[in-house]
Amino acid sequence: MPALKENTLHTYSDIKALPEGTRAELTDGEIYYLSSPSTMHQRIAREMTIAITVPLR
Repeated sequence: MPALKENTLHTYSDIKALPEGTRAELTDGEIYYLSSPSTMHQRIAREMTIAITVPLR
């Protein structure tokens, strides 16, 4: 019989205890590990930032 998932809720201190540089988020007591954003995502985010911060001429 397979092992059951333990019903432990994680806290902010669990996230802080992860190794530095680990990309993770805490949602409803669950830790979700995140991948790095793609180059395309970073380009779009940069262009959007420029669009909303540069005053209109």
